Amino acid sequence: MLDEFGKLCTAIVHDGRNAVDVTLDDWRELLPPEDLLKHPAAGPSSKERLREQHGRFRKLLVDNGVNLLSPRSQKGAFGQVFTRDPCFAVGDTLFIGGLSDEWRLSEPAGLADIRTRFERVIDLSGDGAKIEGGDVMVLDSGRCILIGMNEHTDESGFGKLAAALAQSGIESIPVPHGTVHLDCCLAPLPNGEALYAAAVLPETSVSRIGRCFGRLTALDADEAPRHLAANMFWLDPRRVVTPVATKKTNALLRARGYEVIELDFSDVISLLGSFRCVVCPIERD
Repeated sequence: MLDEFGKLCTAIVHDGRNAVDVTLDDWRELLPPEDLLKHPAAGPSSKERLREQHGRFRKLLVDNGVNLLSPRSQKGAFGQVFTRDPCFAVGDTLFIGGLSDEWRLSEPAGLADIRTRFERVIDLSGDGAKIEGGDVMVLDSGRCILIGMNEHTDESGFGKLAAALAQSGIESIPVPHGTVHLDCCLAPLPNGEALYAAAVLPETSVSRIGRCFGRLTALDADEAPRHLAANMFWLDPRRVVTPVATKKTNALLRARGYEVIELDFSDVISLLGSFRCVVCPIERD
């Protein structure tokens, strides 16, 4: 995996079978009131609607020739739908992350069969290190990696990944942010530009990543937090999958010449993840 845009060939995508109904009361138990206010996308989610929406996306991937690898479902692990977090690939290496939330700690066990497909697997968990794939973006043909830093990826996690990548001459750039993962506030584009959520990406981080992109454009201030507009997924350098609700973002992408495939992903987004979160690319052409 050397970039975010090459034609997708193989990816880890869960089948969503262990989805559960989630209510606002459930969110209030998981997050303190002040944290819940920071995440306006959080809301009730129906397991039936989630399976239906996620199933449509899986079908789209299969119809486009993508080989899907599904982790073994773990009991009670409804967060497994977000396969990007417990693992991610850079080049021909599969990295196992260190998950932050206690209720997600069983997810890496579901990757046991998939791990055997790789000659090189590096486990970054242990010693309390936190690092999740939603905070990892592969740029410049795999020579540069952006690593988001907030509550789900900490200094220890960044240090472990940066040290492993440095052995292959890959540069790691820390990007502090104020939301769930970096892919919820930053969207690189195939033309060398990027879209970003200004409210949760500090100016210092914007300046830091400025040298990586030809131009940075702020996302709509409502679509970015409410519908996770940055969390789009590229099938190839021409086609991108986005939420149907992000009309302004979709128009912006079309104005840049991209084919935008809109899907309803509202019940997945209510769990604070979207299209990029549910796919862990393994191979792109």
